[in-house]
Amino acid sequence: MSLYHRLDLSGLPTRTVFSHGEMAKEADDWEHTGEWWRITIYEYDGWIEFKGRRFDLTPGTVIVLPPRAHFKQDRYGEDLMTMYSNFVPTESGEQFMAIPVCTHLGDTYLHRRTEWLRNVRRLQLSVLPARAMLYQLLWILAEPLSKYRRHAAVDAAEEYFEIHMGESISISEMSEEIGISHNQLIRLFRQEHGLTPAAYLRNRRAEEARRLLTTTDEPIKQIAARVGVPNLHSFNSFTRDYFGMGPRQLRETAQGP
Repeated sequence: MSLYHRLDLSGLPTRTVFSHGEMAKEADDWEHTGEWWRITIYEYDGWIEFKGRRFDLTPGTVIVLPPRAHFKQDRYGEDLMTMYSNFVPTESGEQFMAIPVCTHLGDTYLHRRTEWLRNVRRLQLSVLPARAMLYQLLWILAEPLSKYRRHAAVDAAEEYFEIHMGESISISEMSEEIGISHNQLIRLFRQEHGLTPAAYLRNRRAEEARRLLTTTDEPIKQIAARVGVPNLHSFNSFTRDYFGMGPRQLRETAQGP
């Protein structure tokens, strides 16, 4: 199931910042602060994790993130160049559209790249062409609002899971903290993911465990604690239930002969 934002496209963004440059970090946690949205066109291979979803990056991948987004990302190879813009959308509330978190520009990538670089070079003359370019790109990405089915409580719960994954999580206590009943949260998660919150959290822990085991050299005991299964015997059973092998074998299989 694709992940979407709800964004007002009834007018040009009211504030914008544009850039083209090298990413400063890799294999790290990020937090996009303030009231700015961010759209990034990647020029390298890698991945990004947001709201419990992992998206593969290739040249031409577009990622759109909302204010205060917490995410993880990494890249492959040496090139870290990206084109990005921080922007504040209009607030007229007249034309909301569904904007996918992740999409790809396809055959138009090189054209969009050339256009972006040209407008960035001309920013000292006027920001309006770049702002119009961004607005056009958002409309190209836009889909009918019916695509956007998320509830704010699902977003809040998924964010809570990501931040507190290494802790013992009570779904009931979390539900109370984010201001929704336990039963209603279960209903919303089943509508969105076809899973209960507890099953979704267990899947996320398994996904994160596999990622850390197969892409890092962290000690298994440390990984087990990071994903909220600190008992090594339980962690061994946990990975066997999901992947058919223990954590050590999972790591060795990924490394190859």
